[in-house]
Amino acid sequence: VVAEKRTMEPDSSISQVDLLQPLCSTIKSTKEAGVAEAGISSLHSLLEGAGHNLNGKVWAIVIDAVSSVAGESSYHIDRTGSDWSTSCMLGFRCLKLIVDDFLEELPPPSDDSSIAPRKALMECCLSYGSSRHDVNTSLTAIGLLWTIADQDADASSIERALAKLVVLAGDCRTEVRNCAVNSLFSCIVGRGQNFTIDQWERCITDTVFGVYDQVLYRGGESNNQQDSPINDNSIKYKTSVHHSRDSADKQWATTEVLVLSGLVRVLRNNFNQLLQTTGNVRVVVGQSSTCVSKPWFVSAWSRILELALNAAKQTGGRETIDLRSTGADLMILCCQLSCRAGIQAALTPARVGTNMQVVNGALRSVGEAKGSKTQVQPTAQELVPESVKLYREELFKVGFDTLSLFQKHLEEAEKEVEESKPYHEPVQVQVLHRLAGGLGKLYECCKDGELSPNHDKIQCRIATARFLALESEGADADDFETRFVDLVGIVAKKAVSAQARFLTQAQRSAMDLLKEMVENGSNQSLKAVASMAGPAFFWSTEEESGSSSVDDGFGIETLAREAAIVVSDQIKNEKILDESKAQVLCMLLSVFVVESDKESWKLESKVAKEPGRKRNYKLFIPVMEEGLASAKRLDASDEATSSDLLDLLWERVDMVLSQMLSPIYIASHAPYVSQASNLAELIKAVVAFVQNERQNEVAALLSSGALKSVDIARDHSAYEIEDPKEDGKIRSKKRYDEALKICRECMIGLCRLQPKSSMLESIAAQVFEDLITALGDENEKHSHIKSTNIQIASITCQAIKVSNDMDSLVLSLFPKLCFLISVDHTELRTEVATIMKTVNIGETITDARNRMEKAEQEASEATSENESLKIAIEELQEENNRLQHQIAVFSSSSALT
Repeated sequence: VVAEKRTMEPDSSISQVDLLQPLCSTIKSTKEAGVAEAGISSLHSLLEGAGHNLNGKVWAIVIDAVSSVAGESSYHIDRTGSDWSTSCMLGFRCLKLIVDDFLEELPPPSDDSSIAPRKALMECCLSYGSSRHDVNTSLTAIGLLWTIADQDADASSIERALAKLVVLAGDCRTEVRNCAVNSLFSCIVGRGQNFTIDQWERCITDTVFGVYDQVLYRGGESNNQQDSPINDNSIKYKTSVHHSRDSADKQWATTEVLVLSGLVRVLRNNFNQLLQTTGNVRVVVGQSSTCVSKPWFVSAWSRILELALNAAKQTGGRETIDLRSTGADLMILCCQLSCRAGIQAALTPARVGTNMQVVNGALRSVGEAKGSKTQVQPTAQELVPESVKLYREELFKVGFDTLSLFQKHLEEAEKEVEESKPYHEPVQVQVLHRLAGGLGKLYECCKDGELSPNHDKIQCRIATARFLALESEGADADDFETRFVDLVGIVAKKAVSAQARFLTQAQRSAMDLLKEMVENGSNQSLKAVASMAGPAFFWSTEEESGSSSVDDGFGIETLAREAAIVVSDQIKNEKILDESKAQVLCMLLSVFVVESDKESWKLESKVAKEPGRKRNYKLFIPVMEEGLASAKRLDASDEATSSDLLDLLWERVDMVLSQMLSPIYIASHAPYVSQASNLAELIKAVVAFVQNERQNEVAALLSSGALKSVDIARDHSAYEIEDPKEDGKIRSKKRYDEALKICRECMIGLCRLQPKSSMLESIAAQVFEDLITALGDENEKHSHIKSTNIQIASITCQAIKVSNDMDSLVLSLFPKLCFLISVDHTELRTEVATIMKTVNIGETITDARNRMEKAEQEASEATSENESLKIAIEELQEENNRLQHQIAVFSSSSALT
């Protein structure tokens, strides 16, 4: 009461320091909790009644006394016991009263005398933040630190607050350190725009990295800590903890996540300001030389990415999901911020204007807004000065290199084994889903810059040369597009869930991203997706074919099937280069050749009811059509690399077409040709785009295919009659029709390519001869042979009609056609009549006679010329003999003389 009264009397001869020093000293030095409680209670009463009259010098003494009862373990008197909890509570009331009501009473920052009171006030907040008496007291004290720093305009004040928060970020109590971490980054984000370059350097390199290092170190020792909140029986309030945070190491991991998340906030809000610090050059003067040091932010950037990579590479159970996901987010964010367009390119802010209503819970436009203007966001290039563009590019390269390191980690790491539940995806899949989403955002930022499609002709030629040399197209350091595609592909392949029958969310995100890149003209993406699909272009499971509902484990992977669908849909994209389309076709043809030789391909040779893979060329048809069309366009370019690529391509086309036309043999069943309808479309594509110099090889394949399909049709015609089972009859009838379909396409293709070839004439003559022979067979048991030969002859006539020059062929087959026009089969008679009606027989015979006479005349002239040449040769031989005789005589005469 005396102290309060004297304090309220300004003219008192006793100074405030002398008046309050005994009380404060007693509070600080007593070992009795009751004495301290009474003293701090009196001090609280004094502050309430006369706090506004205290001067600057006494505030430091009062604050030190309040700080002494916080119960901090480092205080020289042990006040951590429960009997000191009341004193701590009263002392905290004094602290809160000072901050709330008397912070403005403290001397201003410009006054030198203010340093001690304000510094003591922050030390007091630190003491109560570290106090173990009550968690709520500690949490509130952390908030007071931010209040003090926020209200103080002095730059040193925020640095002192950050230093205290760094200490509290290492507290063993999860709630306290997490609150300290969040407050620390809130301070940085809130006041960062006013930081100087030196302050930013201290903030990042000392404060942020210091907190993270401290968290890592304390987390490593968490298993040996005896004062962990989880094992502390003296905690006043007991709480239930989720199993993901029920141990000290898990809780330290949570704090690590908060630090990385805070770093994300800092970079997202202050990157441009940090980037501009690279424009300040520091000259280091040594004894013998002077050099320019690298900006501190470049080194800090590398450290940030190192922390992100280490976090993303963590292994463990579900408790590591947040840490690994946050590490992935930080790597993606760094690349987004440092790319040319900046993170603004991926932001699509919602635009709200007039004439809008809430429809089904969503804000929708019901009319055109009048007078609305779209605010244009400044791009990164506009925000970053010219002097730091080179450093920005370096930062992006470092960030992208970090993503490549994470890709290497994914490739090398073994698949995580965990006891996953049916409704839970594996941890790695969830992390990769987060990464795939981030890669999509990164692509939005860089699709017009670093990740834009590379259509440079020189690069395309190099890629083609590597392809022809069977070399891997290993991406160069600056080829961000190829490296990015490789990373997305690895994410899609690794994000596999053992129990999933469909694509995981990560795989779906990755495939959607690759598809978007292909739509934008990315040649690398198209080739990568095609490589991912591989054999899925040529076979499918029985389940996909509709004949079974059981997944036997031998079926095609869902991811490969989805990749095949993407390529089939996008292969005709005009933005994709012809070289890439041709390479994709050549690559897939090679896949077919290799896979057809594997034992897994022979599953079709087993009993039909046994589950396995079935050939399916449906998705390959667009690839074949567009690939060959691109090859024809390249053929007109006359480039050396294109010529080599086309030679290889058509070599593979011949091999694949030969294998596809080859019959499949099954024990106890007649051979057959698989996928007749799809194979017919492939034959059409080959015939339409074949090179002129390749027509002979293709014609030979088609003639062979036609003969094989004729034999298959005849075999199944007999099986259909002889098989006692109804299922066998149906199967034979189906394969009989398929063989005739292949025969038709082969004959039509042969007639289009080489209508005057001896192969075509030989096949047609044999078909008609077989029919004439069958018509002469009166045995009723052989009626199916007659029917089969009639259909084959009808198909042959249909093929002959499409020929542009069938006169000579019809003339050679004229006797047989005359016989067939009287056959008791309407369709065949009509086909033969159409052919003979189309061809002018008289003119054809006259033309043939003229050509014959011309040939005879040429032969006669050649014979006459040959006789003349013989006479001349004989005369020359005689002259030669005479000259040789004279030479011999002269030689003998010279020897005698």
